[in-house]
Amino acid sequence: MKLLLCIGALLLMVGLMYYSVTYSYPTAKPLDVSGFVALWFKEILILGLLVLGLLVGTVAWLIKLIGLMLARGKNAL
Repeated sequence: MKLLLCIGALLLMVGLMYYSVTYSYPTAKPLDVSGFVALWFKEILILGLLVLGLLVGTVAWLIKLIGLMLARGKNAL
């Protein structure tokens, strides 16, 4: 349940970030890149670290899986 709540919160954050880029402000000018980074800097860091952690975890899991498959193959011979 907590995992679903975290995933929902992250999706909401990404949705709000997207909305802030596409929103037509009262000046009729969209948000530029520097304004976007200034507004969402902490959240960009959080998402970047989350993606990096997921990549590292996935690579570690694949290395472990390949090692187990190779060890199982040696035992079969």
